[in-house]
Amino acid sequence: MKTTCMILSHRLSDESLDTRLGQLACQLGALFVVPTSVVALVRHPGSRIDFLFGLGLACLVGLLMVMLGILCRRGTGLQGKGSSWSRWAEFASYGACAGIFILGIRSLAGLGLTPAQVTVGLLLIAALSLAVLVCGMMTTVLQSTKGSCQCDPWA
Repeated sequence: MKTTCMILSHRLSDESLDTRLGQLACQLGALFVVPTSVVALVRHPGSRIDFLFGLGLACLVGLLMVMLGILCRRGTGLQGKGSSWSRWAEFASYGACAGIFILGIRSLAGLGLTPAQVTVGLLLIAALSLAVLVCGMMTTVLQSTKGSCQCDPWA
């Protein structure tokens, strides 16, 4: 167990550089996924609904990746503020994200869909898994900042 903790806590370099690299990777991924998805949808003929739904999902995946980058940067500054138990939703979202992604792709292979529908299905699976991950990380950020607001929005 100590070896696993030591490996997971290893950083490439300074904490701020790791955070910036993670945010940059998410932003580049967001910039890469939208045009690639549009090219895939255009090259594989499908119905208009497939194209529009795929285009919307591609934009959603891009926005979720940008949000993930922002949360990675924000979450790094909050690491020492709470206990590991207060981050249970984030840790659970890691497993749920991987499970949705793996099981979704495995089940998508046996459905016998057209190439355009496979592209839309992959975008849907990516959007669902990223949404679960973003929700888990957002929960950690909100729990760590709970009580630090000095204003009452309901007053």
